[in-house]
Amino acid sequence: MSRGAGGQPTPDELRAFLRLSEDPHFGRTARRIGVAQSSLSGIIRRLESKLDVVLFDFAPNEIVADL
Repeated sequence: MSRGAGGQPTPDELRAFLRLSEDPHFGRTARRIGVAQSSLSGIIRRLESKLDVVLFDFAPNEIVADL
């Protein structure tokens, strides 16, 4: 099975994942961790690629942790 980009998650990637899990709103979470919303999205995509999993399901007006 392919493991995506591989590598270990960074502390910043894990922190972003945890914060987004606590408050599934990209704008608020991005402000809370001090990054742009587009940067947070990239962090989550990179983490998903490293882990070769989908961490969140995106539905209209809602983000749900896919755990």
